[in-house]
Amino acid sequence: MSNESAPIRDAPAPFSGVSDPNSNGCPSDFILRSSDGVDFHVHREILKFSSDFYDDMFAIPGGDGDPNGLRRDGNPVLLMPEPEVVLLRLTSVRFRGRGIPLESGVGSGKEFELTGPEY
Repeated sequence: MSNESAPIRDAPAPFSGVSDPNSNGCPSDFILRSSDGVDFHVHREILKFSSDFYDDMFAIPGGDGDPNGLRRDGNPVLLMPEPEVVLLRLTSVRFRGRGIPLESGVGSGKEFELTGPEY
């Protein structure tokens, strides 16, 4: 399923875009959209801190991570090649420090710079 044909829906909490009591009132400012149309509402600073890939992307002049001009609720949307199940596992590792193990051969995780036998 491609990003364009899937009905868009929000990822489960804490990536749903709904205010999280643990976020200290800091709303998300970036969206990762899975290949099956699920939006993960995240924070650019955490992406930048967790990966040189995102740090470099946001460092480009005018680089708000919005190469396609897509926006939702004023936030840039980055189309990802991974499906929801993979992005949920990857974002859980980077944003909460606890991940859901990836099955072998599911997604590369290269944007999140995950290496090792568990990925």
